[in-house]
Amino acid sequence: MLAAALGAVLLALVGLMVDVWATARRRLGEFAVLHTLGATPRLMARALLAEQTFLAGIGVGVGLLLGAAVGATMAPLVILTPAAGRPIPPATFALPWVPIGLTAVGLLLAALAFSAFIATGIRQRVAAAQLRIGGER
Repeated sequence: MLAAALGAVLLALVGLMVDVWATARRRLGEFAVLHTLGATPRLMARALLAEQTFLAGIGVGVGLLLGAAVGATMAPLVILTPAAGRPIPPATFALPWVPIGLTAVGLLLAALAFSAFIATGIRQRVAAAQLRIGGER
């Protein structure tokens, strides 16, 4: 179970990293236009961080709610006695909220760290995108 949980967290981290990278790459043209209109690289980095915080927060929250709902629904159905009967008293569902909350906060902080890492190089990427925009005309 521990290996499956660690694998799920690793998969979530990779998904967050790819999402942040793809979002920044896709919006590079927008950032170049905003920079041309007077937005500073710091402002654009803060906007990227705010956007990714919002999206990662929603993802973590929905993941927590769906995981709890699936666990509460499935746990009583899969817990059986050795004779394949229902246990008496019936199984109850309990979540250890502290480790789950720490994992959720860790994933959210990882998303922020990836966003900050991508945002640090936004100045060079915006300059290159501005040159490409000018070359297309």
